[in-house]
Amino acid sequence: VPLESLSLFEIRERDPAEYREIKDAVFARATNKVTGIIRCAISGFESQRRLYFQIDHIKPMSQGGLTTPENLQVVSRKAHAEKTRLENLKK
Repeated sequence: VPLESLSLFEIRERDPAEYREIKDAVFARATNKVTGIIRCAISGFESQRRLYFQIDHIKPMSQGGLTTPENLQVVSRKAHAEKTRLENLKK
């Protein structure tokens, strides 16, 4: 099974080094290189602390989205919960 077809959790279990590489690449894109401030792709919330954020699939896996840096974004925990809630309402 190709890694990109697995969830981040499954990748972390199977290949921790690859998981860290993907996660770091996604956070690097969302982080201001000068200030170190991370920005939520949905709400615009900003903080220097990673613990306020989660990684989210732009195109959900349920719709064929892959776990690749290009299909992942950094979002605040609150924005992620709301996005997931709205996606679940559509089901």
